[in-house]
Amino acid sequence: MWADTPSVCLRRIRETMRAHGIEDADSTARLMITRVLKIPMAQDLSQTEPIKPSQAQMLAQCLARRLKGEPIQYILGEADFYGLTFCVTPSVLIPRMDTETLVLKALENAPRQGKVLDVCTGSGCIALAIKHERPDCEVQATDISAEALKVAKDNGQRLGLDVGWHCGDLCAPVKTQQFDVIVSNPPYISETEYRQLSPLVREYEPPLALLAGAKGLDVYERLIMQADDCLKVGGWLGLEIGSTQAQDVMRLLRQAGLKEIGMKEDLSGLCMAGKDENDDRPVTNHRGSVSGIEPFDCAAGNDERYGGMAQAC
Repeated sequence: MWADTPSVCLRRIRETMRAHGIEDADSTARLMITRVLKIPMAQDLSQTEPIKPSQAQMLAQCLARRLKGEPIQYILGEADFYGLTFCVTPSVLIPRMDTETLVLKALENAPRQGKVLDVCTGSGCIALAIKHERPDCEVQATDISAEALKVAKDNGQRLGLDVGWHCGDLCAPVKTQQFDVIVSNPPYISETEYRQLSPLVREYEPPLALLAGAKGLDVYERLIMQADDCLKVGGWLGLEIGSTQAQDVMRLLRQAGLKEIGMKEDLSGLCMAGKDENDDRPVTNHRGSVSGIEPFDCAAGNDERYGGMAQAC
């Protein structure tokens, strides 16, 4: 297999993965080939130079790991998000494309030269994407995991983006500061849901970035209260939420005094099943987001893992 041309090698890798029941065989095979050969994803492989022995060895190792179930992003050590490439390790959650919705909403609500906080930053993808798009903004980020924060810092240095990194629980490291925008893709998986997750997620991605108590609300409960204290008047809070959590998260936002609470669809077009008690509109049974405002705050969020986005102002 490995002595073949790139196009033939691509086909055989794809067929091997399909035979092992890997659903994303087409995209994974091309990603594997192009990253190992260091060529663009769209490049015509028939016009590419033959595979070198060292590249063949790397491809064989990558395929063996993928056939055992390991996510391709951890195998390659990188993942794309919002037009940027981030280094990822098993210490951080793999960035999901749907989470780009949270970045888009944060960018819409961040004032010129505003202050932005990303809580539970993980790989730093949200904070760094915002800083890349809005270099005028001051962006800071927190994470309780020192290992995750090291990955985020390394990504910031590699991308040449200046973000303030803080190790600690939620908003605690920056509790004396005030922000125009606070965003977070926090842990929100319940203990029951965690046991039902795909092995691709459960066996490889960090439980610290996923689990949030019996109902998946433990982190939201603390984060919303802390974020309320750190938001400027008129600020915006955005949270990624789970597919069954809209009503619970909106209740927590209201209890914290946030206003204009609402939902936002993710990039898959799925909208969270959330409904205000005084709203007689039909509830949609999909993934999405919730939003709300504090005496002027907003929240928005979404996740390909299992949910959508909540926003409040």
